[in-house]
Amino acid sequence: MEEIILTVIIPVYKVEEYIDACLSSLLRSGEDDRTLPMEVLVINDGTPDGSADVARRYQAKFPSVVKVIDKENGGHGSAWNVGLAMARGRYILFLDSDDMVAAPGRLLDFLKKTDADLVLTDKMEFMDGTTRAWKVRKSFPPAGKVIDLDSEPWPYDLKFPHFHTCVYKRGLLEPVFSEKTSYDDILLFGLPAAKARTCVYAGFPLYIYRLGRPGQTMDKAVLQAGMEKQIAQRKYMLRSVSGFAGDAGGAVSAAKAALVKSIVKDSCKAQYYYIAGLPEPLRSRLTGQWTEYVRDNVPYWKEIAEVRLWGGKPYAVYRMLLKIRNLFIKLKRATKGV
Repeated sequence: MEEIILTVIIPVYKVEEYIDACLSSLLRSGEDDRTLPMEVLVINDGTPDGSADVARRYQAKFPSVVKVIDKENGGHGSAWNVGLAMARGRYILFLDSDDMVAAPGRLLDFLKKTDADLVLTDKMEFMDGTTRAWKVRKSFPPAGKVIDLDSEPWPYDLKFPHFHTCVYKRGLLEPVFSEKTSYDDILLFGLPAAKARTCVYAGFPLYIYRLGRPGQTMDKAVLQAGMEKQIAQRKYMLRSVSGFAGDAGGAVSAAKAALVKSIVKDSCKAQYYYIAGLPEPLRSRLTGQWTEYVRDNVPYWKEIAEVRLWGGKPYAVYRMLLKIRNLFIKLKRATKGV
């Protein structure tokens, strides 16, 4: 039997409208699944709608690749934990069931030729029938060049290798995601990159992220209601990344120590920007709590300008800066097509 190169893990809950598009983007009609070095684990997280039935039709059509696993509802992280425990692939791709992929065959071909721990790809964003490319890397390094993270600095414009832009060597991941909560994917912003020894840029878009779906965790109303859950998950990620570096002790190279520090600092900064969008008095309360946490738990917090700025609570100033920043990003993407 040919080696399984890739395991795709898809949690399913209340996505009956989207799951067919997700699975059909991975598997083409008429394709001989026995020749594919891939498995697709569809984790039915106790969905009450017909999503699992759609997935079972794909299992019947592609029995060598698709496997539907039924479980009680435990949340997104719980489904990932089950998938990781069952995965046999050399690499892992996390795919949300309302999203899609653009080039699964191209990814498999690339994975056959590399042994890097992290494989970064560009992604695409899909909204109202329109797809827009979003690049991870704009300059250096070239596609296919393997970077040794123990001796070279993190080379990508993207600070956080989120699962929308990353395929992971299975050895980097463990079933340690939080259950019965939201924003469990924040752990992937830091820990795999901290543990990885090598990374490579594939040079093509893979993940198609669907925007504008009601109920998404990044929907403004959902984000506001779940901000304290997001903060709890970010703290978990920061503890995990710092704990990894601490456990490794002197085995961590200067380049890797710098990467861990960068992950921690940038993650601390990012949380302030999420909190900034909240209404008062919640914004003031969470800003104060986050500032206190960072000062108590990050030894180099004085190097993070946002802690000094936002800790002083000049809300009108940094809300204006946030708006300017977001406008600049939109204009840059519009003019450069990224």
